[in-house]
Amino acid sequence: MQIPKPSDADKDRFRAVVPENPDVVVKPMFGTWAPS
Repeated sequence: MQIPKPSDADKDRFRAVVPENPDVVVKPMFGTWAPS
């Protein structure tokens, strides 16, 4: 099964909805980006 990779535009859109907070870090998990 092939899982599509996010484009740069997808990553930018994702980062736009993640709050600006020093406690929130965006990092790659399982081949895609996730906040932690």
